[in-house]
Amino acid sequence: TTWTTLGSSGAPSESESNEEDTSSVQVRLTTHTSPNTLPWDSELHGLRVWAKGIPPPILAHSLLPECYNTATGISQEEAERKRRAALHNVVQVLYERGYAVLSTEGFAALEEQVTGVFSLGQRFFAQDSAVKQAAGTRDPVSGRALNLGYVNVVGKREYIKLRPCDAEEMWPSTPPDFSATFRALLHTLYRISWECFLELAAFEIDTDLSINNDTNSNNSSNSTHRQQQQQQQHTSHRRRLIPLETVDAVAEFAEIKSSLSLIHYVEQKEGDVSSEEGGRGVDSEREGQASGGGEKEKEEEAAQKVNDRERGEREEGDITSRDRYSVCGLHRDTGILTLGVCSDIHGLEMYDRKLKVWLKVEACAKPGDLVLFMGEKVPLFANSEAFPASPHRVMLSHSMERSTMVF
Repeated sequence: TTWTTLGSSGAPSESESNEEDTSSVQVRLTTHTSPNTLPWDSELHGLRVWAKGIPPPILAHSLLPECYNTATGISQEEAERKRRAALHNVVQVLYERGYAVLSTEGFAALEEQVTGVFSLGQRFFAQDSAVKQAAGTRDPVSGRALNLGYVNVVGKREYIKLRPCDAEEMWPSTPPDFSATFRALLHTLYRISWECFLELAAFEIDTDLSINNDTNSNNSSNSTHRQQQQQQQHTSHRRRLIPLETVDAVAEFAEIKSSLSLIHYVEQKEGDVSSEEGGRGVDSEREGQASGGGEKEKEEEAAQKVNDRERGEREEGDITSRDRYSVCGLHRDTGILTLGVCSDIHGLEMYDRKLKVWLKVEACAKPGDLVLFMGEKVPLFANSEAFPASPHRVMLSHSMERSTMVF
């Protein structure tokens, strides 16, 4: 048997109220048959089931104004209130977990765009190498391939990464509908991420300011003042996570500089994998950075320890993990916000800040759903570690290919 939950209602105040409460009416004890399935006669049959501990998904469409345009019997003010509540829920989950799952259910335009780009990817990557290389770009001085256009990491993965501002010659001419379809999805993902960024930037954090004036301590009056100083009177102030002037600066380039990467992880036989992608060097560097005593350093160290323990299990041939290998080791993205598009071949794993474990988020989502998480620019712009960059990795089983997208 297994506990199955329908999740919370989606209200910000209920983000955790039902998802792990076995006494809740939202939870049922059902007979376990096989992974990710329910018995046909179960009262929950036909409903998407979310694993215990993973936050319930939030409808991506509910974050955009047009979601409420066709709603009847609802005022403009009420529609905006609902949208703000959905956005607040996203930010709250980001704060608690480090990532949020956005469902594309009911968002027909986005589902069609995602399907279209995945189809384009199959046709594009099936072309001859020379045709694909034509969409690549190299540094004019060193001749090295840049992280734009078509890039081939031989034997591991190939991808094409494009931005709205990139020159037309970088965009593939085949398949013929590539540019229009790719740009449409890029724009939709930008709009979703931008709404989330605006809400995240407005998130209020506490700033404690200590009153600590230098005084002369030669009389009783000063002695009293010293006692007041020793009590460290704190005045609590609240401020935006990211200043408005920073938001305005980001707005000038956010859309034209945002990128969408279509990634194809090639099939790897068990004997072909000699070491994990990223390797000890990358992870050791992160471990070296996690030597301080702050909350960020403690969290990074915890994520690193779990990652290293699991790697040790794989290297020792643990039966539960020996068939999996890392195609993209533990890392954090360098941008502001990332939207990962879920694949039918599960691989993306997020480190959950609350549970302090690595979770296979795609196993509890459908292909095309989105996983939103923070890059390193968020704490940089905020001058705060309230929302640190999200640790993540990609793990695959041998002899599996995987296609995905990252915005």
